[in-house]
Amino acid sequence: MNNSPPQGMPKEVEAALLREMWHLDGKVDAFQFVWDCAGVLSQIRSKVQEVEEQIHEPPPALKDRMSHGASTRIYQDGYLEGLKEAIDIISAVTMEKQKQAV
Repeated sequence: MNNSPPQGMPKEVEAALLREMWHLDGKVDAFQFVWDCAGVLSQIRSKVQEVEEQIHEPPPALKDRMSHGASTRIYQDGYLEGLKEAIDIISAVTMEKQKQAV
């Protein structure tokens, strides 16, 4: 993907689109993690805890990049949101499956 904006694109539009792309990149990577761990909730919950800790107490090397509005922070927020959405999806499917079994 070419990250260079087209000529004439207003900087505000470029910034808004980049924020959304970073956020969505995080969500996609989170869903890929869930896919790779076969939807095992304990692994996903562990990853949620790890990401939350990294957001709230970033390692020194990431401290500047984890401030609100920074690309790394936006990506991590998207990643965390994706993990939580996946937990909700898996839980809903599991509950529906249990209802059908009764």
